Amino acid sequence: MEPGIPFNPLINTGAIAISSLIAGEDSTEQIARIVTFFREIADNPSLEINADVYKSESDTAHRNRSLAYFTAGVHLLGKLSQEFDWSLF
Repeated sequence: MEPGIPFNPLINTGAIAISSLIAGEDSTEQIARIVTFFREIADNPSLEINADVYKSESDTAHRNRSLAYFTAGVHLLGKLSQEFDWSLF
C-alpha cells in the first residue's frame, strides 16, 4: 500500500476503503445501493445476494475486519467507530 492509496480497489483493502464511501443512512441502504448498481451493470433486475455465501464470508471475515481497522488507522476510511456496522464486511 502506498501512503494513503490502496493499490487496487478490487482487492480487500481497496474494496473496504471504497465501501466506507457508499452513501446511505445505514448498512441496509448501502447494501441496497450496491445491489442496485450490480443489477444495472449486469442488466439483470433479478440479481440477488447469495445468503449462504454472504453468511460464510461474514463468519470468516476476521482478516477483512482487521484490514478495516488498519485502513482507518492510516485515515483511508470515511468513518470507523466502536459502533461501526460490519454488515458490509
